[in-house]
Amino acid sequence: MNHPFNIKYTKRKNSIALKIANNQVTVLAPIGTTYFTINDLLNKKAKWIQNKIVTTKNQELKRNELYLFGQKQLINFYPAKQNYFSLTPDQQLEFYYNKQLSSLEIKFLFSKWQQNFAHKYILARTTELIKLTKLSPCKIILKQTTSQWGSCSATKNISLCMNLLYTKKTVLDYVIIHELCHLKEMNHSKNFWQLVEKFCPNYKTEVEWLKKHNFLIEYDKELAFSL
Repeated sequence: MNHPFNIKYTKRKNSIALKIANNQVTVLAPIGTTYFTINDLLNKKAKWIQNKIVTTKNQELKRNELYLFGQKQLINFYPAKQNYFSLTPDQQLEFYYNKQLSSLEIKFLFSKWQQNFAHKYILARTTELIKLTKLSPCKIILKQTTSQWGSCSATKNISLCMNLLYTKKTVLDYVIIHELCHLKEMNHSKNFWQLVEKFCPNYKTEVEWLKKHNFLIEYDKELAFSL
């Protein structure tokens, strides 16, 4: 493989893992793994690694840039009497400020805005889809997770990730419908997918989009702001 790489020996028992971030390839290998074994694996994975590097570069954010409803956008900044984020009718995010703020201060204000907006928007959309499907959970929980976009418990509670705001609206609908359908079918059987398809006919398209954009579930780590 032509791309440079770093090797980190770890206490992993058997497998070799590849980590790609910031245009760098890192190999996590068990202690004692030979250079020949690592190089052989990299050569076999060369095409996959190159594709992953390109994908990762496309995902990178510039400062003051973020995804919202599946679209990448730059935040507009305006001087004002108070510090707050606001979403325009055409869904452009704006930040109003009355003094010089640090990156961490702006990120904190964004997190507060995201939590408030997520609770309003995602809960409102969930309520609409409950009426459509006639499937009603005992409780709807919104939280910040890095492992699942949504889940449904045995006690009929559904949990949704707040970062769904970063995905397309049709994808958000699919995830909500997916979890609501689990209230009737607590599995991924044929009956379950038929029920999902009844309310979301293009669900396969949404699943593919979500697979390609799964990095959005941890996107908060990548956000960077400055005046």
